[in-house]
Amino acid sequence: LGEEARNRRAFKDAEAFYEMAAAREPGYAGARAGLGDLRIFQGRPADAEACYREALRLDPTSAQAANNIAELVLDREGDAAEAQVLAEKALVLTIGEWDRLARDRDVATRPAVREELEMRRRRLAEEQFLPVLGTVGMARKASGDMAGALEAWRRGLAMASPTNGEYRARRLYQI
Repeated sequence: LGEEARNRRAFKDAEAFYEMAAAREPGYAGARAGLGDLRIFQGRPADAEACYREALRLDPTSAQAANNIAELVLDREGDAAEAQVLAEKALVLTIGEWDRLARDRDVATRPAVREELEMRRRRLAEEQFLPVLGTVGMARKASGDMAGALEAWRRGLAMASPTNGEYRARRLYQI
């Protein structure tokens, strides 16, 4: 509900939904990450970073929270080493999920299940893998590893669908 309200730009409603979810389930990292997303929409990056850090504390396997913190650290020209550690962690977690989905797909016996798992992999690529590779590239560049940055950006470019023009243009510009 919070995400729907945020997408409608009903920020007060979104905040109420996320706060309600956090109060009902204090260990629910998704509520904190949702608040972080809301804070980004509201132009409050410091508050967003605090929310994402809390989400990552609650769920250390949240690739999205780790990646979002890394992006915010880089945006404020903070500690490049910290941003790189967080971005690389997000990459490892994303690769793990990518591989898990592939293993599940490969052992699935029903075609509909195989198709669903492949669709989830494609969605993971577009919604998480590509942003993480972009952040890894930026973090590596900020840490002085231009070769590593180019490797991450090229990997993302190779993985991006031909219809994802914005991502492709951004990576080509960086390369």
